[in-house]
Amino acid sequence: MTRSVVPAASLVLTALLGCIDAAMSGGAAVRPAGPRTAARASAPAPALLLWSEDTPAAPAARSAPARAALPVFLEPPTVQVRLASARPGKDLAFSVHGAYRVFELRGSLEDGARGPLLAAGDGLKRARATAGREGVVMNGELLAGKAVLVCPRNDGGLELDGRRYRGDLALLASPGQELAAVNRVDIEDYVAGVLFGEMPKRFADEALRAQAVAVRTYALYHVLNGRELSDDQGSQVYRGTELETAAARRIADSTAGEVLTHADRLVEAYFHSTCGGATSSAAEVFSVRAAGEVLAGANCASCRVSPHYRWTRGVPLAAIAGLYKGAFGAALTFEVASRDSAGRALEIAVLDAAGARVDLLPADRFRNRYNAGRPLAQQIPSALIDEVRRGGAELRIKGRGFGHGVGLCQYGANGQAHAGASYRAILGCYYPGAEIRRLYD
Repeated sequence: MTRSVVPAASLVLTALLGCIDAAMSGGAAVRPAGPRTAARASAPAPALLLWSEDTPAAPAARSAPARAALPVFLEPPTVQVRLASARPGKDLAFSVHGAYRVFELRGSLEDGARGPLLAAGDGLKRARATAGREGVVMNGELLAGKAVLVCPRNDGGLELDGRRYRGDLALLASPGQELAAVNRVDIEDYVAGVLFGEMPKRFADEALRAQAVAVRTYALYHVLNGRELSDDQGSQVYRGTELETAAARRIADSTAGEVLTHADRLVEAYFHSTCGGATSSAAEVFSVRAAGEVLAGANCASCRVSPHYRWTRGVPLAAIAGLYKGAFGAALTFEVASRDSAGRALEIAVLDAAGARVDLLPADRFRNRYNAGRPLAQQIPSALIDEVRRGGAELRIKGRGFGHGVGLCQYGANGQAHAGASYRAILGCYYPGAEIRRLYD
């Protein structure tokens, strides 16, 4: 999700200041979704693609899914987040603090319909669950069915891997005897649990409010399009109640139910740390065209204070050769083969010692391959690459920004907030043409 172009500094600054002016003068308006005539919609398991200060990688390009019509909820919907899984023969350990009941899960995970009561008690310490041939086995006892729902009486009573969670815990046994642990949690609790995992808590309130709306929108977009959420950087960083402070709850509550829409559809509300001067088009970076002008890219003059605004990296030639296991020699280099309209590299050409092209691949795929397993200080932070020079046994790369560059620029949002912009104006800048609508009270 990276867009990189290096326009002349004076032109960039002029264009970027235009974004702030637009943000200060208005932004997306808020309106309710409409009459509360529809019953609460069921939520298919989502998979998010959110990228923040700590998540510079970008998802692979893909075709846009058929977007679900904008629903109307009578109450906050539930989302499903995969917390952990156990391979065949392995188990998952979890605890419940306080009273609990265990039900067979009937129908879909999204519906969460409870079947027969299977077990009940007051406190469950280090229960061990695994997938047996006939269903879920807990503490050595087979529980009927391939899916069970552990329901604590106390909100926040679940514990898994040392973290506490609100909502219920679904244990799902697959045909291959893999066991998945999935947290079914209210969307507003989810937003409060994600907020400070994706944006620094020191940021201004209006920037955090903009982030909360983006988190909620992105989650519901993927839920309604049948994708699964994970609790890590592959979706959004969710740590249950660990990061759910009073401040996070206050910010989430102040935007409760608000989402970004366009043409009566939810927007796939991407975000990232630092755009480096301009955000990119989702159509160019991800081949996602459903959002139209909402994710067409925007100028940004507000992220210059980011520590990632400009960067330089040394990339050893041997490290590039290592990606190909030495198949093309030990002195491979690369160059930007194509750029999007904002200047971010779209394609990277890998060259051998003689200058012949040995590979051509999407820039973020190359970046992800190179970054995998490397500390942040050694990674290529974005595809907004201004210069690549060879010096001895390494390449010296200069660039700007951190992340894929599509949607909300977090440091830019914070800069606008400090300049007096409201969260509605900030969202209007980074998602031009979008409306803020309230799906539920």
